[in-house]
Amino acid sequence: MSGGDTISSYTGTYVQDGDKFSATVAVRRHTQGLPSVFGVDNVDITLSGKSTLTKASCFGTAHQAPGTTLQATLIRIVDHSCSCLEKRLRVRPPLSVINQRHDRQYGGGVEE
Repeated sequence: MSGGDTISSYTGTYVQDGDKFSATVAVRRHTQGLPSVFGVDNVDITLSGKSTLTKASCFGTAHQAPGTTLQATLIRIVDHSCSCLEKRLRVRPPLSVINQRHDRQYGGGVEE
């Protein structure tokens, strides 16, 4: 997994087992700004929690900030396995088929 915001980038991996998951996330600051919740700019977070198809709730800690716990709820906003454009294209016929239907309906010059 990967992501970022205006201050940090996030990369990591996760393992799913039923509705439970565990993950490790490396957080690396790229821009100055507000301090992180851990009080350290670059941390490696270990997370564990439960998830559904659209949401995950978890707790995490960072080795670099002992005694600090992170609680998060993550909500899925994009499914990268299939882009929205690909989904739209799958349900629509090719443009040439649309043009042929239009020509037949309105007496166009399509030869068969």
